[in-house]
Formats: sequence, C-alpha cells, structure tokens
Amino acid sequence: MSHLNTRNTLFLGLACSSMALTACQLPIGQHQTVKLNPVGAHDTVTTNNTVTTKASTPAKKAPSTAKAKSHKPHWGYGEEGTIAPAQWGNLEGNATCKTGEKQSPINIKTVFKVEKPLNLNKNYQAENFTAKNNGHTVVFNASLPARNQISVNGKVFNLLQFHYHAPSEHQVMGTNYPLEIHFVHKSQDGQLAVVGVMYNIGQNNAQLEQVVNNLVKEDKTATLSMFDVSSIMPADKTTFAYSGSLTTPPCSEKVQWLVQKTPVNIGAEQLEKFTDLYKANNRPVQPQNGRIISFN
Repeated sequence: MSHLNTRNTLFLGLACSSMALTACQLPIGQHQTVKLNPVGAHDTVTTNNTVTTKASTPAKKAPSTAKAKSHKPHWGYGEEGTIAPAQWGNLEGNATCKTGEKQSPINIKTVFKVEKPLNLNKNYQAENFTAKNNGHTVVFNASLPARNQISVNGKVFNLLQFHYHAPSEHQVMGTNYPLEIHFVHKSQDGQLAVVGVMYNIGQNNAQLEQVVNNLVKEDKTATLSMFDVSSIMPADKTTFAYSGSLTTPPCSEKVQWLVQKTPVNIGAEQLEKFTDLYKANNRPVQPQNGRIISFN
C-alpha cells in the first residue's frame, strides 16, 4: 500500500446536528484544521485561515485471483465471467448502483467536527460465527446477533456479520489501505449501520489470526468459535460518519457508515491469506455529492 505522503488538511467546523451528519461553519476567519500525517501517525491540530490540499495518487489494484464463474455472468469486480462495478446498475434490480446519490464507498478527505459528538457506543462479547465464502469475500455470520450491539445516538443495532475487502473500499485522502473489514449491524426497523475498520501492514496480529485460520474457499464453511470482534478493532474511538449505501449490489442506501479513523496492524503473511482468496474485491469510490462527513 502507498503511504499518505502528502500533508493534507481536514476542515473542522463547529456545529450541531441531530444525527451528527450536518455542521455549521466557524465565524469568518476562524478555521480549525487537522493535518493528516502518514499512515499510522497521529494527526495534529493547528489554527489557520488558509488550507491547501494536494491530491494523492490512488493505489493501483492488483489483478483478481477469484475463481472464474462458469454460469451466467454475475456481478463481480471485473474478473473473468463477472460484471464489473461500473456496470452493476445495468443488472436487473440493481439500478440504485447507477442512479443512487448516496453511494459508498467514498474518499474521506474533507470532514467537519460537529459541536454535538456522535454518540456511538459498542457492546461486544465473544460468540460463535459461521464463516462462508460467497464467491466475493468470506462472510462471518453471527450466531446470536443480539449478543453484540452498537448504539448510534441511542438507536440499537445488532451485529449480523463481518466480511473483508482487499484493498480497502474507503480511501483516506485518495489512498487505500491494504485491507478493510466491515461489521454490518441492523436495527429492529431494518436500518443498517456498518463499522469500517482499516488494516495496515505491521506486526502480526494475534487476535486476527483466528479469522485468518477460518478463511474458507468458495462454498465451504467453518466455525469461528467464541470470538470477540472488538479484539480486531482499534482502541481509539475516533470515527468518520456519513450517510451512504451498501458497497455491493443492490447498493441500497440509508446505511449509516462509521469508519474508524485509526488503522489496526496486520502481518504481511496474514494479509496474503486474505488476498490469496480475493484480490481487488473493492468497489471504486463514489461521488460524495455534497454529503457531510462528521469527525468525532
């Protein structure tokens, strides 16, 4: 993965928002900015009136090694026998992939710090997950969704499953991380909230090794026993939040995205176990279309 090698800034405006997704500007002439340092480093806060942003060059995708399909072309990531992301919207039932205005993932580059922080609470404990390779990624389905929950501004979401994309689907200042895991939650009224965690190459991750050992091949299953998902999430709770969509067909919108700012380490050999199954199973970033990304 390429490093975040440019000094970029994130606008922080102080404002209030009912769902922490809107913001108001500071008084004229008083802009608070955050400088984003290279991957793995801490951000620093300064006060300035002028902000200059230089775009980074997105990392190139590696060719896919996913098994070619022998049946009628299905959605995929451009590997042989599949429909590439740019054409998903042409498939029956997936028009939102083309016409939606709140699509995910996005490039996180300009965010606003709201006056009223997003009230995000996580309540995770160990439980069993069933791992299944669905031909696009490996999905770890929760045995008891209500056993693991998050609450967003008081609204409760149960953990349904988690899965991975390599490289990451979301970008930060135009650059992808080597891996991103999505923890998909659902409320009683059917709304989705997805926690996105980025992984950067570093030391071997003992907790993540349990997941690595259950990366099954297509149409195979395995059991990830008594696993605590919080063990592979960052301790830092800083979150980029925005309103978006599923990143796979049918690309349904009304998804609350909660992308964790701080990456987690993954060993190089561990990463290879993920990419040996699927490389470039990430949807390209979509237009932001004026959506507010909050930072808190």
